[in-house]
Formats: sequence, C-alpha cells, structure tokens
Amino acid sequence: APPGKAPALGEIATMVAQLGGYIVRKNSPPGPQTIWSGLQRAYDFSLGWKMFFRGAGKPG
Repeated sequence: APPGKAPALGEIATMVAQLGGYIVRKNSPPGPQTIWSGLQRAYDFSLGWKMFFRGAGKPG
C-alpha cells in the first residue's frame, strides 16, 4: 500500500543517493556525485521495468 503522505524532498534525495552508493550518516549529507549515480540507476531500473512489461502478455 502507498504511504499516507509523500516523503519530504530531503528524504527523496537521500533515497536516490543510496541507490548511488551513499551510506547514511548524521554528519555527512549526500553529494552531487552520489545523487547523480542514484538518478542514473533509477533510470536503468525504469528501462528494465518497461522492457519487462512490454513483452508481458505477448505469446511466443
């Protein structure tokens, strides 16, 4: 089930950065390189999702 409310922008940035290899620490926010890597990885996941479901339901 979806969450009751949307996460804050900072939480989203941290989640994306974790995809890019960021390790959550109190005193060290994610940097642009880990956020960029996370965005690239999220994009790759979306392509895989599209490719998987594009072929679903087609016989053969």
